[in-house]
Amino acid sequence: MKKKEKGTQILINLARYKFLDRLQMKRLGISNKNAHFTQEINPLIEAKLIWFETGARHGSGDLYCLTEKGKDKLLRDKSAPFDAINFMKNKPSIEDGSWWHILNSVWCQIEFDLSVQKKDNLDFKEWFELYRSKAEFYNRDMDKLGSVKGGGLTKSTKIDLEGGKWFDPDGMFSCNGRLFLFEYEHGTYTKRSMEKILIHCQSLKLAALGRQLNLKSTKGEWKMHRVLFVYHTHSILKSSIKECNKTLSQALLTTGDWKQDEIEGLLKGKWFLFKSIEEVKPEINWLSDPIPKDYFDNWLTLAGDRVMMFS
Repeated sequence: MKKKEKGTQILINLARYKFLDRLQMKRLGISNKNAHFTQEINPLIEAKLIWFETGARHGSGDLYCLTEKGKDKLLRDKSAPFDAINFMKNKPSIEDGSWWHILNSVWCQIEFDLSVQKKDNLDFKEWFELYRSKAEFYNRDMDKLGSVKGGGLTKSTKIDLEGGKWFDPDGMFSCNGRLFLFEYEHGTYTKRSMEKILIHCQSLKLAALGRQLNLKSTKGEWKMHRVLFVYHTHSILKSSIKECNKTLSQALLTTGDWKQDEIEGLLKGKWFLFKSIEEVKPEINWLSDPIPKDYFDNWLTLAGDRVMMFS
């Protein structure tokens, strides 16, 4: 790939993933050597087509994102194979609490994308033609629909519940005929994770994603979804599952909306699937080719079983 083509690929991938670090760009096939990558990205920074946020204070590599000028270049050159281009109007200043959430959420998105491409034997452009309307990942530092001035400002993955309530998962997508909501949990508090799980229980009870997308099953019922939780550490994953099995049943019964057999089906079924980020991220460095993990397989259920994501 020529230097100019690599520069365009950097812009295209930033338009898709919003933020990327250098190793993520290696995973996407842009450059195999760190020194070469520096030569390719520096002209884009100098031309103000991209911004970067230094990762030194986070113990991480730098994060890059597209500027409005970079977005305009993609539109002018008609380079991007998709309509939605993610860019930043102002240079980002990412807080400590958001840094790793952004970085690892993007890893989850990249590995999903590449797994689908491999599974269906698609190249980059073909993938976007088929899936651009089926996958939406929300980044709290960037993604909102509407405008402050014109009103109607909302989250791009907003899911409506009953009584005017709503919530915003980190992602929603379809794969192999199934619908999924996605959450990345960087925090170390099981209680916060349990609060999210309870909200997702309500969304499952309502088949909220199927309703929102107006999708029905062959039986004419609203199509159900599954919920993927990826955790920063395996220990928090294990403690969250343990807490679910200990307290979820009683918590749902007290709402008055759930029957015991429905709760048992929730706890024994495949509605909630869990992994740690180390089970998602590839083994990757600048000295060797990436060794990917199996994104679709080996998800853990609340019952402790290992299953395929869409089995």
